[in-house]
Amino acid sequence: MTEPTLRLPFFEAQDGLYVPTRLCGSPWGPAQINGVAVGVLLAQTMIEAHPPEGMNIGRFNFDILGRVPMAPLAARWRMVREGRRQAVLEGVLSADGVDVAKASALFVRRAEEGAPATVFAPPSPLPEEVADAPLMISIRTELESRLIHRGKAGSDQPLGRVWVRPLTQVIGGVAVHPIIAAVAAADFAGGLSSGIDRSRWLSPNVDISIHFVRPPRDAWVLVESETLLAGNGSGLVEARLSDRYGLFGRAHQVLAISPAPQAGDGAGDGPRKEAGA
Repeated sequence: MTEPTLRLPFFEAQDGLYVPTRLCGSPWGPAQINGVAVGVLLAQTMIEAHPPEGMNIGRFNFDILGRVPMAPLAARWRMVREGRRQAVLEGVLSADGVDVAKASALFVRRAEEGAPATVFAPPSPLPEEVADAPLMISIRTELESRLIHRGKAGSDQPLGRVWVRPLTQVIGGVAVHPIIAAVAAADFAGGLSSGIDRSRWLSPNVDISIHFVRPPRDAWVLVESETLLAGNGSGLVEARLSDRYGLFGRAHQVLAISPAPQAGDGAGDGPRKEAGA
């Protein structure tokens, strides 16, 4: 299997700001940044904010507050809680002084001894055993995907399964941490398992929350997701996240479902996405 080569990053660091490259383009419009890029930039800047030593990440969640413009972004992180057992960092992305996304990261003190660990078997098949299978999204995310199968909400096969890994850096010159891979992969859970007719419905995820039982250890992340639809304009996605060593966490998304604009209605054709925000 060919190892990832470092290509154009999502962002370039310039004068304390993060300047988006063309990889940040969004299917919702050329003047805004896609959700994958927003999530991984928040995660990367969280890591650079130097989380407390001796702690493992327990949760990472982020919300996009509106359209994130294709413009230089500033990141601010601050410690809002620091105790003996836990700590919380909160971060914000802003464009020209306006907050456009926010995130929170919870850390739990690492213990040398504790309750017996849950045994997680390595997943099967491993990414090397699955053929390349692009997710067919309408943005260039520089993520390699190896699709095992898609799921469909309400069917007898609701679970979708795919291996995903980043092929490029978030910020030019900065190594990709496995947490970045987890955040990027989690974004694709809804499109992987909803089975929604993309010609009729839009279903962007409006938030992502990831809970970790341990830090991920590999660039490849297996996403196994199921989507629940209530027919009321919203959906809930639950995903298991594993690396080649076994399960390391779970992710949730809320989907906002609305009719897709149709040709001739004055809005033009809506974006076609199979997965991701």
